[in-house]
Amino acid sequence: MLRMRDKYLHTNCLAALANMSAQFKGLHPYVAQRIVSLFETLARKHARLVDGLQGVEAEEGGEDGFDEVTEAVQDAAVLEEVLRMVLEIINSCLVHQTQHNPNLIYTILYKKDLFELAAKNPAFQVC
Repeated sequence: MLRMRDKYLHTNCLAALANMSAQFKGLHPYVAQRIVSLFETLARKHARLVDGLQGVEAEEGGEDGFDEVTEAVQDAAVLEEVLRMVLEIINSCLVHQTQHNPNLIYTILYKKDLFELAAKNPAFQVC
């Protein structure tokens, strides 16, 4: 995702999933695991990026250091947006088709620590 630098490709693909997510019924266990795994992978990348940004010292390099930090901030913002969209997909699926998607519920319960960490992150809290 970060290699292609095409924010709109990922946004459009996730938007298509988000539009269909209210009608998801009988998700296969593998599909439920992949959705949660996507969130997990992106959350780890986001956490590494944010930790790296917090660890950057203000005294490092001139122009090149500034460009790298700016690029990292942009990458973190894109990841936050994608993570929010994945959370919206999961939420929509649960709100509209809870009784028809037990595999998604089981997968979320299995990875509940991941979602508890996300709930503590101010970037993913609803205002």
